[in-house]
Amino acid sequence: MTQQTSLFEVLARHEGVDTEYKAARGGLPKSLWETYSAFANTAGGTLYLGVKEGDDSPSTAGLTEADVDKLRGEFWATLNNPQKVSANILQEHHVSVETYQGDAILVIEVPRATRSERSSDTSSPHSDTSSLHSDTSSPHSDTMFPHSEPSSPHKGTTFPHSEGSSPHSGADEHAPAWEALQRIAAPVAAAKRTQPETMQATLLKLCQGRFLTLRQLSELLQRSPKNIGERHVAPLVKAGKLELRYPNVPNHRQQGYRTVEGTTA
Repeated sequence: MTQQTSLFEVLARHEGVDTEYKAARGGLPKSLWETYSAFANTAGGTLYLGVKEGDDSPSTAGLTEADVDKLRGEFWATLNNPQKVSANILQEHHVSVETYQGDAILVIEVPRATRSERSSDTSSPHSDTSSLHSDTSSPHSDTMFPHSEPSSPHKGTTFPHSEGSSPHSGADEHAPAWEALQRIAAPVAAAKRTQPETMQATLLKLCQGRFLTLRQLSELLQRSPKNIGERHVAPLVKAGKLELRYPNVPNHRQQGYRTVEGTTA
């Protein structure tokens, strides 16, 4: 059970690689399962249903205890349905109901899956699990919901990872490149708030000479993909400073962004 002080501290910071908020006012979000898979296949993380990301800080979405009880029932029913989810790695203590400032929140703590749990599910035959994914796919490999897109045919980038694979897993030769990106992103990642000009300058440096997805940028900058995409990437694309990997399909699952040649951060 999350302590009130801990929940207060969580709600004082933005989403990151181990924290994700979902308002869930319209029911159980389909994108929840993508996050569940991403957390399970990396270091784990916590989902907060009934919380929405804001410009300055997260806030509760106004759910009642009855709303959250319904969400919890739907969550367990889907999680235990092998036709929907290929692996349930949670126990009852991983899911709890909290209250914050009078609003109810469903807290789902997803542990890191064991190697056997990850490998045993990569050949799942359940085709309809693809309906559980949102348009923004995870960068993490060995997904427990193995319906990733094929690798991108684009060549020539110095960091050529598709959104269906982790930017720093599998191929050791890419580790130095990822570490270099982490050094560029470190000042923004460590800051609770960043001026838009600083954030956008950092994005242009990160995307110099390579396509990066929103999930990869989210992991580097410790901000939510939605926050980065809507507040920073979209304006840079509109200004002609970032180009799309798939310009004819803006909402492509593996969409990547690269700094336009000649653009200065």
